[in-house]
This record gives sequence, structure tokens and C-alpha cells, in this order.
Amino acid sequence: PMDVGAADPDLLLDSPDAAIAELEDAFFLGLRGIVDMTPADYGRDPSAILWVAQRVPVHVIVVTGHHKHLHAAPLVGDKTVSEIAAQNIDEIRNGIGGTSLRAGVIKAGTSLNEITDVEKRVLQAAAQAHLATGAPISTHTDKGTMALEQLAVLQEEGVSPDRVIIGHLDFALDEDYLLRVLDTGAFVSFDQISKTKYASDEARASMLMKLAARGHLSQLLISGDLARKSYWLAYRGTPG
Repeated sequence: PMDVGAADPDLLLDSPDAAIAELEDAFFLGLRGIVDMTPADYGRDPSAILWVAQRVPVHVIVVTGHHKHLHAAPLVGDKTVSEIAAQNIDEIRNGIGGTSLRAGVIKAGTSLNEITDVEKRVLQAAAQAHLATGAPISTHTDKGTMALEQLAVLQEEGVSPDRVIIGHLDFALDEDYLLRVLDTGAFVSFDQISKTKYASDEARASMLMKLAARGHLSQLLISGDLARKSYWLAYRGTPG
């Protein structure tokens, strides 16, 4: 897989001690569970995560599956949908990389304004793994694009949209678009909270209010996609 940390060292969260410190702070503020959305192709370290998870008061959930094409293609190659799905299912049922760490969520990602062949196979495999295990699917959209197309691929495979979280949709603060996604029954994730270079948190809050007023409160998810050292208090970043 592509070495994300070599390309941008700020994206390499490489200190288990920092992870423990951050999660202890977060527990004190009320956090009880966290989903680490790092798949194998983005640098997931199962033994380190397991070590942290055994020492923190917060419940840690990890993912199987893949990121978008840029990261997934080297690992996925020409594997069939069934082969990708079998790996996902094994990581959910049996463990990751020879550890006792089992995945609880299935990740799939797509590129900006397109779904490549690799990404379609990853989505179809995520669907098969979901149907086999019941684990929910949580996606990466690039800048909020291709949400409806992701759902179409998953639905063709028999997935009910109410078992799917579409990620990063606060990159696309367009009420009509978001309502079309919500009308499928899927969950919509606003997960760029605190990242004001993309949108103000006030704009995000305003859109959430509009969507809630249209009857979709129970489908709205809010979180922080804090994948950089510079976002973590434990690495002397902010906001934590």
C-alpha cells in the first residue's frame, strides 16, 4: 500500500501513548466509543490498536474494507469481489493480521466525481460482507460526491440503505442533494466538524437544523475526522 505517512508525516498517528492520552481526555469529556476508520490500505496497525484498546476506558471499533482507489488499488489489484469479501468477512469473524482484533464496521471509498472499477468491486464486496455478517457499512466520499451512486451499487447487491453511513457529506452543504441521500434511508455523516477551511461549523449546524426540520433527525451523524497529528491535543495540536 501507499505509504501515507511518507507522503505527509502529519497523517501518521504513530504513538500509542498519544492515542491513550487523547482517549483518556475524551473519556473524561463523555466519549464512550470511537470508530477508527483506518483500513489496511491506509496504514492500519492492528497490534498497536489492540494494545491501545486494552488500556483505554473508551470502546474502540476498527474497520475492514478499503479506502478510495488511490489507496485501495495496490492491495485490491485484480481480486474478485468474492475474494475481497472473504477477506472482509474473515477480519470481522476471526481477527485482523493474526491478532484477536476483529472489525466491527466495513469501509468502502470512492474518488472525486467517479467510481472506478476497483471501487465498484470494493463496494460490492462490502455489500457481500455486510449480508454475511450484519456489520454496517461506512463510506468515504471524496468531497461529498458520488453518495447516491454508492448507494445504488450497494442496493443492487441487496443492502438496505438504513445499514449504511455515507461519509464526509458536510463537504456538500446542498440541501436538495442531502435530502435525496436521506430519502433513501441512509445515514448522513457530518464529520468535518472543527475544520473551518472547508465550511464554518455554523454553516454545518444550520444545514443540520434544516435537515432535522424535514424529519431526518434520526439519520444525522456528527463526528470529527481528526486524522492528523496537528488535530490532536496529545500531539500538541488542536482541537482534539
